[in-house]
Amino acid sequence: MLKNMAFLIFTFYKVTKTTIGRIERAKTNTTIRTLVKIANALEIEPKELLNFQIK
Repeated sequence: MLKNMAFLIFTFYKVTKTTIGRIERAKTNTTIRTLVKIANALEIEPKELLNFQIK
């Protein structure tokens, strides 16, 4: 499923797996545009990607 999601994000939204990995590992900052592309691929609101707690 995750491989399919990565393929979908790249194919339709032009966000590479490398970029997603760098964002996940906090190796890069992302733009609002990229955040919206990822949210669209996941069929969620962008704010859901930002709803987390820092421990």
